[in-house]
Amino acid sequence: MYMQNVLSVIEHKISNEVRYSLHFKQVVETQINKLDVSQQLFIGDDNKEKEDNNQSETTPNAAVSSQADNQTKDLILVSLSNQQLPSTSEEYTEYCDKIRSQVTKKYHNLIKNAHQYLCYMHLLSYNFVKCIEHGKKLQEIEGVAKQTLYNVQMYLAEAKCMLGRYEESLTHLEAAEGMS
Repeated sequence: MYMQNVLSVIEHKISNEVRYSLHFKQVVETQINKLDVSQQLFIGDDNKEKEDNNQSETTPNAAVSSQADNQTKDLILVSLSNQQLPSTSEEYTEYCDKIRSQVTKKYHNLIKNAHQYLCYMHLLSYNFVKCIEHGKKLQEIEGVAKQTLYNVQMYLAEAKCMLGRYEESLTHLEAAEGMS
């Protein structure tokens, strides 16, 4: 039961990451719009300062500081403008898949171990359909150790044998034999 909760929490985490990152992009977009307006105001203020500075003495530190502030504002504007919201359904799907793969990568070992444990526990508790379900999910995960795949093939072979699916069971035994 605990491992099933782990998998559901990871799925919940993935959906939260997608929602929060989209919300963050919306906030960033509004900030870009505000920054564009304030950037124009700063440019107007800089022109007034330049006129005031021309009338009085200017120091080299003030000119360097003003130039650095403008460069910083430009860098912020460019980096924030890269945070575009997906505008089409394809872009949205692609974005969601990207976030999903990043979170899945972060929890790769935990997901893999949970599916292996659940596959084995369902086999022991005579829930062969669930055993097969978790075994197939484990086979789909990239980067699983050869020994783990061998074990899963053996679990799947036993589960399918117990369900009376002998031909399918033999294919798993042959696959496991090829791994050893």
